[in-house]
Amino acid sequence: MTIGDILKGCEGMSFGLHNTASIPDDIIKATDFQGAVIDSRKVEKGNLFFAIKGENTDGHKYINKAFESGAAAVIAEHLPEGEEPKGPVVLVEDTQKALAQIAAAYRKTLDIPIIGITGSVGKTTAKEMTAAVLSEKFCVQKTAGNFNNELGMPLTLLSIGPEHQAAVVEMGINHFGEMDRMAQVARPDIFVITNIGPCHLEFLGDLHGVLKAKTEGLKYMADGAPLIINADDEELYSLKSGGAPGEDLAGKTSPVFFALDRRQDAAFYAENLKSFGAEGMSFTLCETSGDTGEGERLDNVRIQLSGSHMVYNALAAACVGKVLGMELSDIAVGLSKANTVAGHGTFEKAGNITLMNDCYNANPASMKASLKVLSECEGYRIAVLGDMGELGADEISLHEEVGEYAAGFDIDAVFMSGELCAHMAEAFRRKNKGNNLVYEKDKESIIRRLTELINSKKNDPLTVLVKASHFMGFDTVVKEILI
Repeated sequence: MTIGDILKGCEGMSFGLHNTASIPDDIIKATDFQGAVIDSRKVEKGNLFFAIKGENTDGHKYINKAFESGAAAVIAEHLPEGEEPKGPVVLVEDTQKALAQIAAAYRKTLDIPIIGITGSVGKTTAKEMTAAVLSEKFCVQKTAGNFNNELGMPLTLLSIGPEHQAAVVEMGINHFGEMDRMAQVARPDIFVITNIGPCHLEFLGDLHGVLKAKTEGLKYMADGAPLIINADDEELYSLKSGGAPGEDLAGKTSPVFFALDRRQDAAFYAENLKSFGAEGMSFTLCETSGDTGEGERLDNVRIQLSGSHMVYNALAAACVGKVLGMELSDIAVGLSKANTVAGHGTFEKAGNITLMNDCYNANPASMKASLKVLSECEGYRIAVLGDMGELGADEISLHEEVGEYAAGFDIDAVFMSGELCAHMAEAFRRKNKGNNLVYEKDKESIIRRLTELINSKKNDPLTVLVKASHFMGFDTVVKEILI
């Protein structure tokens, strides 16, 4: 894209260079950029830098720093104060809005399949697995880390280069309207929804609200486009007609189902699940075909991630591969190579400790899944649990539900911290005498008590799960364990 393309993309808003009212025509036509960033520290030669006003800093302070690092152009709401810009600046009313507009304009120039991935749980891992599968056949671009919001998603689109043959774009939301805006920009050719669970209920109300918010973008897909969804999820299975709830979209998309148990309407299902604890899972990957439902089967498919919830993510990735014409054997190879982003159930080793780092975020479904994985691990098992956020009016009962669930497992030591976890701890004690439970309101006390236990078992193999919503800052607990 050139500056001329950018100006068209953001509705021809005003622009300036060296405190003048215009950019020379030769620069407008010739200046090309590759990739876009919002962090001046990450600018590389040829990047487009968006000066965003954030909570902690204002990108407008770093316009010239961006040029010094090689930025081809800058999108900003005003010129840098007290100094002339050292390169072309496109002035807009709202930088974030311009980012979405420019990404949307660039998306229209792409002729590769764009796979959008969302869901209450597992979307980051499903994104990583899908990218790993597709990489067996295509040159793939994917969302970096967890950069899945209204800033990260358009930046992912703008990072797609001429070498890429497919892109996997994660789309995370917690309010109504966000998916609509993101899908209008991304216009996915294939859309994956992993599941619908009790998350962001503070803003979305209930499971029906979660489903409605996640499916807002279906109207931006081409007629008959594949919608890959979990058939074991009751909310998602209601989309079997291809439409979004409450909207006249029947037949808009073409549902492609996956499931854990054999069912004729599932493109893929899994059998013979076997857990290897921290070493991952194996299963038989089963494809359905024709009226009989019988299709190709592949035994002993291995994934590096643990838990049946990870098998769901693998099946979603297999569906994408099938839609794009991949062979079952290549799909299995891709799945065997897949891993996920740190903090999403990854395992790390530190001496006698195997750490299950799952502290990026938490809701009842993901916390239950992580506890089940921990129960299948070897050695002395320790769970360190913190509050789950954005659960709305039912936050207390949902914490109690997880507490009762945790008490049903033979876990050697359970640590809980946070105001809401007080209710989780009470429920745990009601079902289990709680002799293996330590509750502290503050995180520092939990770290101290946990450290004491770990030090007392230096000669024993330990598996430690750390799980909480991001606002709890349990990454500090992870750091203490890994010291």
